[in-house]
Parts: sequence; structure tokens; C-alpha cells
Amino acid sequence: MRTPRSYIVRIYRRGFRTLSGVIEDTRTNTQQPFRDIEELLAVLRAPDSRAPPPGCRGKIRSTK
Repeated sequence: MRTPRSYIVRIYRRGFRTLSGVIEDTRTNTQQPFRDIEELLAVLRAPDSRAPPPGCRGKIRSTK
């Protein structure tokens, strides 16, 4: 069983179908930006590691 983790989530912009902010791991004090809900969920679901999950950075979103 995994040990529960705690995060601080800061949402800086929220609009119709847009979301951006930073998530901070309280145990390691590492911060990681996210640009949409999928990236936020990828960070929250990632295995216990300091490395970001694959594909979480540099993702290009359509503005349509």
C-alpha cells in the first residue's frame, strides 16, 4: 500500500476549458506547472518520485 501524499495546488487561471497553475509536493518541496486538467491528474497519479510523469511538460494544446 502506498503512503498518502500531500500537495498544495495553486490555480492561477481558470476559464472556459482552460486551467493553469502549479502543484507543490509538500514532502519534497518540488513544484511543477500544469496547463490543463490532464496534466494536473497525471502529476497526482504519478508514482512516488521526484521526476515528473512522462509527457507532462511541453504539451501543446489546441486553442479551438
